[in-house]
Formats: sequence, structure tokens, C-alpha cells
Amino acid sequence: MLIQIGNIYMNDTWKFLIPVLKEYGDEFVWKFNSVWKVAVGIGDMILVKSNIRYEQHLFVLLDSKSGKKHFIDFMKWIKDQEMFEDDYAYDNINSGRFHMVVIKMPPSGYKSIENFRHSQFSKMFTVDEVNKYFKDNPDVKKVIVKDKKYRLEYVDKLNHLFDTKIQPDEFEGELSLPIRKSKEIFNIKRKKA
Repeated sequence: MLIQIGNIYMNDTWKFLIPVLKEYGDEFVWKFNSVWKVAVGIGDMILVKSNIRYEQHLFVLLDSKSGKKHFIDFMKWIKDQEMFEDDYAYDNINSGRFHMVVIKMPPSGYKSIENFRHSQFSKMFTVDEVNKYFKDNPDVKKVIVKDKKYRLEYVDKLNHLFDTKIQPDEFEGELSLPIRKSKEIFNIKRKKA
């Protein structure tokens, strides 16, 4: 993940899983929207190497210096909420600015996160959930519902990217490339070829 001050790192976790947190209600959404988010992911290898595993959680990296009052208020509030699991300094504990908050997925999102890990985007949500979470994001919705019109566009992209000549009616796969762990999990190092 490329973490930069002042920029939100947009990845598949952001597109496909953050909307599920709407299940926690308007107060959560309002408070969550008040803090500056730098990146989100489905894990952190630093914890895994320490034998701490959060499998049904989202990792939200916050900038504690941008909107400091909102950050402090959010942290005081979230620590008393059912969705809160853990938090820790992401960079230097004394002079750093990044702070990780680990949030439990709502139970309705357990299947979604598991299917996401396997890049099975079309199996992540029921029709009702798609309409609830993605009504304001038609581009993501097209991937999840395997929109037939979007399939034409996606297959064209694949043919261009991989120099192939697949016909849209021959293509049955997901309408997005598989997730890359290096973009969805914090502190994961790519293996050199």
C-alpha cells in the first residue's frame, strides 16, 4: 500500500467492504465520516506475525493530525462501541500521525468479507444488500451484479490488457481483477521475482 499524507488510498476494500459499515447506523456513519481516513484493508501482517488475527474485521488507518479534534472525539466514542476491536499507533508512537482502528464487520458482512478474500465479488451480497449499500455507487454495483452491459466493457479491457480476443458471451468470470494482497493488507511485502 502506498500511504501518503493528505491522500486516501483507494483499493478494493474501500470499494466493496466499507459500505457494509452502514449497518452500524447513522451515528456511526456520521462519526466515521468526521475523521480523515488514509487507507483501509482486511489485515495487517504486523499483527499476524504477532499471532493476533482479526478475520472478520476492517483495518482503518486514520490521520490523527488532520482534524485532530474530530480524531480525538472519534477515538473516545468508538472505544465504547460494539464494533470496536482494537487500535494502535501505526507509525512512531511518539511523533507519528497514523493510527489504526480495527472495526468488527457486522455479522451480515461475514460472508461478504470471506467472498472478498477469494475475489468472488458477485457472491458477496444479496440483492437487497446491493441496493442498500451501493445505490450511490453504480460502478461497483455493476461488478457485484455482473451487469451484462458492463461485461462488454470489461471484456474489452481484459482483451486490451492481456492481448486476447475473448468474446463477451464466452466470459463467465468476475467483472473485476482478483484482489492483490499487497493492496488490501497492511505491511505485506511483495516477494521479489
